[in-house]
Amino acid sequence: MIDLGTVETAPTIGIVDYSRRVTDDYGVTTVVERGFARRMSVRLAVPFDDGDELQRRLTDLRATPAQWIADDQFAALSFRGFYKEFEIDHAVPPLSYCTLTVEGLAATEQLVDGGTDPAPIGQASTLQLIQPAAITDATLVASTIAETDRAEWSTGVSYALGAQVIKAATHRIYESAVAANAGDDPAAASGKWIDIGPTNRWAMFDQALGTTSSADGSIAVTLNAAARAIALLDVVAATVRVQAAGYDRTIATSAGAITFLDLPAGTNQVTVTIAGAGTVSVGTLLLGRLVALGITEASPTSGITDYSRKEVDDFGEVSIVERASAKRMTAKALIRTDALDLVANRIAAVRARPSLWIGQAGIDSLTIYGFFKDFSIEAGEGVSKLSLSIEGFSTAAKVEPLGVEWQNVKDSNPAKPKPADGATNSADPASPLGPDDTVAD
Repeated sequence: MIDLGTVETAPTIGIVDYSRRVTDDYGVTTVVERGFARRMSVRLAVPFDDGDELQRRLTDLRATPAQWIADDQFAALSFRGFYKEFEIDHAVPPLSYCTLTVEGLAATEQLVDGGTDPAPIGQASTLQLIQPAAITDATLVASTIAETDRAEWSTGVSYALGAQVIKAATHRIYESAVAANAGDDPAAASGKWIDIGPTNRWAMFDQALGTTSSADGSIAVTLNAAARAIALLDVVAATVRVQAAGYDRTIATSAGAITFLDLPAGTNQVTVTIAGAGTVSVGTLLLGRLVALGITEASPTSGITDYSRKEVDDFGEVSIVERASAKRMTAKALIRTDALDLVANRIAAVRARPSLWIGQAGIDSLTIYGFFKDFSIEAGEGVSKLSLSIEGFSTAAKVEPLGVEWQNVKDSNPAKPKPADGATNSADPASPLGPDDTVAD
């Protein structure tokens, strides 16, 4: 046991996430879940005369795993790992100060959640998180949308270039990339098929923004899953109704996320109905656990990340290519210090899983479907402060018609008349217009 000094100010904790999450220039995000490591930063007070000895001790530990203990009451402040960096401020005697950052060993363990609210005593959390349940064939009990977008792929059929099929096993639509395409499973990595997206029935469950499930008049789905909250994104309809045992609520739709955050405990089956005149659609439907993360402090911030390309050349000419955009949010929240491990574990549990983050219910710019970018918790005596940064999934801009109005070109030289409307510049006799001398003005 080596005593390094007295913890002088509130230590800060977080995690190092080894998951791979890459968003390209077009806003497309690729995620690979991996392990994580705990991280803490502390400031120690040490006797001025012990500064040199402390530096020697830390130097000897530079490649040695050790148990670092700032406060043995919390797993986030007591773990095995390596120090990442340290710096000693040789202040005026009798004290010096050492700033130390420690990173734990990589871990992948399942984190236990007691389900309690970490908000300060007597208050309820306003910073919340919906951890979505995986929607499988067993979960989707019923849907009014049939999975008949295309014919089911058959191993005995030869498909032409551009032909499209579905596979009910994957709930995806595939397009043939070659002619005479026979015997190659579209879901395999043969290179002969292109995955062009989910089927209409399953688009709302594909964990992506930009795809939609649609139908005439209404869509109704019944799901078997433990749920305390439901959210729908990109809804085009008049109303959304959620029914469960002891629960029946209808909400008029708005431009933002539609959320139901008050489902009864023990809810295991829900029916969601989206209704309206004409074609109705929904981009994403999520249901799962509602997780509390503390009381949102004043002045959370929101914005977007724009993946559009804007360049100015040496002559001041601007070229713009519109691409996707993604919402982002930064918030701070107050939590009880005795819930410090609980909150850290809840965030670490969704480190590579898209989730719905709610900074303040009812404010769409503070409701984001995506991932946490970073978080830290400053441990206090009775109340601690969570700082959280969220990045949303990107939503591609819709491609609109150019809308160019062509002027009617008038003859300026009767000796060289313009072609008739609809003529091409072809002089090929095989052209539908025939030789160029058959085109009358």
